[in-house]
Amino acid sequence: MDKKIFFFSLILAVNSHGQSSTPNNTWSATRYLGWDASNGTNPLFTRTNNIVRVRLNGTQNATINGVNQNTAGYFGIGGLAPVPTATNGFFNTNSPWAMLHLEGPNTTGFGGNGWRNWMRTGLLMREQSDQMYVGLKAEPGTNRLDAVVSWSDDALGAGSVDKLRFLFAGNATTGNGEGTDPINGASANGYEFMRMQAVPIFNAFPYTIGHIGIGPLFTDAAIPQNRLHMNAEWDNNSGMANFLQISNVSNLNAATATGQTATDGLKLGIQNINLAGIGRRQFGYLQWQEASAFIIQTEDNNAPNILANERMRVTSIGALNTNYTGLQYFGLNSQTDATRISISESGSNPLTRPKSLLHLGYDYGNLNVPAGLQGYRRWMDLGVLTSTNQDHVWLGLKQRLSVNTQVTTTVGAGNDILDAVVAWGTDRVPTTTAEVDNMRFIFTGTALSGPDGAPSVEEDGLEMMRLFPATVYQHYIYNASGSIIDSVQGYGRVGVGDFTAMGVNEDPTQKLDVVGNGRFRYLPDSTFIADSLTTKIVMVDETGVLRWASYVPSQFGTYCDDTVGGKLAFD
Repeated sequence: MDKKIFFFSLILAVNSHGQSSTPNNTWSATRYLGWDASNGTNPLFTRTNNIVRVRLNGTQNATINGVNQNTAGYFGIGGLAPVPTATNGFFNTNSPWAMLHLEGPNTTGFGGNGWRNWMRTGLLMREQSDQMYVGLKAEPGTNRLDAVVSWSDDALGAGSVDKLRFLFAGNATTGNGEGTDPINGASANGYEFMRMQAVPIFNAFPYTIGHIGIGPLFTDAAIPQNRLHMNAEWDNNSGMANFLQISNVSNLNAATATGQTATDGLKLGIQNINLAGIGRRQFGYLQWQEASAFIIQTEDNNAPNILANERMRVTSIGALNTNYTGLQYFGLNSQTDATRISISESGSNPLTRPKSLLHLGYDYGNLNVPAGLQGYRRWMDLGVLTSTNQDHVWLGLKQRLSVNTQVTTTVGAGNDILDAVVAWGTDRVPTTTAEVDNMRFIFTGTALSGPDGAPSVEEDGLEMMRLFPATVYQHYIYNASGSIIDSVQGYGRVGVGDFTAMGVNEDPTQKLDVVGNGRFRYLPDSTFIADSLTTKIVMVDETGVLRWASYVPSQFGTYCDDTVGGKLAFD
């Protein structure tokens, strides 16, 4: 009878506590490990050696770092001090601080100031005064939680600051690693891929800012020096390249993407090159590795637009021939690797087809005019071209070769028969003198620039000379009766002086036209002095133009000592 009472009492006790530890027991919703509803606020502990190793909270709150926090269901593991006793487990008297909390030996007596009340659904690891949280962080808004990796440190000094490091541990012959060389993945500390850390640079609060180092060999003494610092170890045999590469791929049309090989996309970095007779030297590179332009933009007051706000582009003849038709790009085409650089005057109307080594302004040429009729020439290669609308000026070197050779040959090594050239032109055929484009030499000065100051200090400056291309006009030759006997194409004219001042305001009308005071010195000079064969002299007509005339009495005069026909007072 006593045995039956004891057995009944044991069954009642097990059922009333609602827990079961019998192996292979059939599952039942009324059986669980823990406390019944009357003890729902109490945590469930797991002990070994009578020390709390694991704690599972019931329905309860806890004060963590001064904040009353709902910690229901939080789970903690660890909390072992160096000398364990029955009461020294951290979770014996402390709630876990996150959904899953791993507590290491905490012997410093301080720590926890890195905890924040949003560290809920995640894993929190803490040891001594440092901690790390990996989990979710709630943000304002509906259904908004960010994934977060957070670590904490109590020290701000460069030498003792804690880092977030990414280490690769390769296969080693022993768990202690194979030495300590930081560039050996099998070493004790492995190979470091990246680190994040605070550096002793302070912002406005002041508080230390963060830097990211990519690569090995960062230490407490050699910290990342910038917000992003890429570092590579040295290779004595070939030199270690260190590049940032940006590329893309397409599974629909591979031709529209860069690809992702070493020779694709955009690269920025440094490369060690072995120079013959000199040795290894480091060079910095910005490489756009596609057959198109590298474009530099800056924003203005307009909305950001990837197709506008262009300031500069760097490309090559090969890329231009690939992307434009012959009518759009009429330029040198034999040297595909020749450089072409453009600087756009208007970011909203960029210069997309540079035709010289350096091209400034706007795309040159009228697409309605055949390329061969444009003022541009293919020999305008090694120089600076400035163009707008249909007009241009070019300064550079021109080979003294045949026309056909100039079309297909660039200036380079071995081509030393070169002339320095200033060329200007248009592809528009003028119908009046006012429409002709001149080459003008203008001095713009200050109030102290000359004896009189003006007109060099005026807005338009002081014109010193102008070149007038009169090649578009016919020059007629008349006989004695006034009939046209022949006509020739016009000629270039040079005007010396200010053709915008003193009421002139016109273009040169002669091969050499001088405005204002001027004189010819030593005419004829000692080399070409008049002799017995000289039959003409230079005279000034009623319009002030210099002309040739016979020095016979009927025309102008004769020898000065001729008292009859002579018109000159002195020899």
